[in-house]
Amino acid sequence: IYRGLSDKSYPVCSTYYRRFNLGKNPAEKPSAKEFQAYHEKLLLDAESYHYHKNKELSPIELLAELQHFSAATGLIDFSKNFLVALWFASNSNPKKDGKISLLSKDHCIDYVENKDLYQNTLNDFCLVDLNFKSNNRIFAQNGVFIFSNRVFYKNDLHEIVISKKDKEQIIIELKTFYNITESTLF
Repeated sequence: IYRGLSDKSYPVCSTYYRRFNLGKNPAEKPSAKEFQAYHEKLLLDAESYHYHKNKELSPIELLAELQHFSAATGLIDFSKNFLVALWFASNSNPKKDGKISLLSKDHCIDYVENKDLYQNTLNDFCLVDLNFKSNNRIFAQNGVFIFSNRVFYKNDLHEIVISKKDKEQIIIELKTFYNITESTLF
């Protein structure tokens, strides 16, 4: 699976990790229990405000919806389509090199609906590959998620650097040959 980042210096981690863990010493970082409690409260709050608009969503689907509207969750967007990741790596930050991070599914624990979602999130990566047809954006991006409370390290991923000088041409070619544009992805 692939994740495109427009600046190669960006870490591959969730918004939850960036907000609550990045730059902190180990004693200040939230525990596994705090990670779980945070997500449970986020889900309860969303359900109490009828965020799901009368759709029947599983907890992980609701987290995916919230994450796409800027909520800090433990989900990290990836795509099963390399070209989608290439678009994200090339579409912004024209003065910075981008990167595509490749993660082997073999390094992940598969998400199983009725298992404890939080069980292995501190040391492992939980792959959430559901049929997201109810969410057009995730479907268009061939989206999958990794759910975790840790950052990816260099040895977790393979990375391909996208040169800043190639970004504009890549975007043109993705549009011309594959119809991959902002309007088709969002």
